[in-house]
Amino acid sequence: KRAAAAVPEDTDIAGGFKVMSANYGRVLRALELQERGSAQREKNQLADALKTYRRARIVWPMSETDTNIKELEEAIDAIRLQRQQAEWLKDTASAYDQEGLLQEALEFYNQSQALAPSQPVEERVARISQRLALIAEADRLAGEGSTFERNG
Repeated sequence: KRAAAAVPEDTDIAGGFKVMSANYGRVLRALELQERGSAQREKNQLADALKTYRRARIVWPMSETDTNIKELEEAIDAIRLQRQQAEWLKDTASAYDQEGLLQEALEFYNQSQALAPSQPVEERVARISQRLALIAEADRLAGEGSTFERNG
């Protein structure tokens, strides 16, 4: 401002000052967006945080913004992969279940549940476990009955 006041006829100084003021506002906005993105990330709102960081990058590109974007993209991709794997395990378990192979179905359901817990899978695991327990009890009783029959 002092340079522009000292030499008012120099338009480069006045123009430079306006550009610096505008850039400073963009930098502040980018920093504000980065803070918001960090808060969203702490709350585990990864998709929202990624959008906010991308917006910050558009407002004013910074290397730390690029680093945060890359980290979030990798984290989101890892979650997607984990969900896909859990879905595959659930589908495989369902196929075993439909074929009456309950023990195998239970193993795959448990693996799916470990990756991505869900209420329907949890309920299915409980039902299969109950059926396996009933089958084991029936086998025990049948064996006991056979023993009684042999002994007269």
